[in-house]
Amino acid sequence: MWILVLLLDGDYVACGSTGWKGDYVFDAELNRSWCKPTEVSQNEGELRDLTQKYVHDSQETVTLLWTKSRETERGTRKVM
Repeated sequence: MWILVLLLDGDYVACGSTGWKGDYVFDAELNRSWCKPTEVSQNEGELRDLTQKYVHDSQETVTLLWTKSRETERGTRKVM
């Protein structure tokens, strides 16, 4: 259950998926916290977009897992 909560939040996966060193700070444009790079080697906007993609992917994964879980659960129930 905790894994689903962490995936649904998305921030944990996004921060862990980044390939740069950064500080976990709130960003008004994203309206969420993200791992802002301490050393800018790429365009910060591109890195913000990449972080948003990681969050989306994480949330999509938990949605798919939840849906599959519910489908499996429904398929194994016997109706009397």
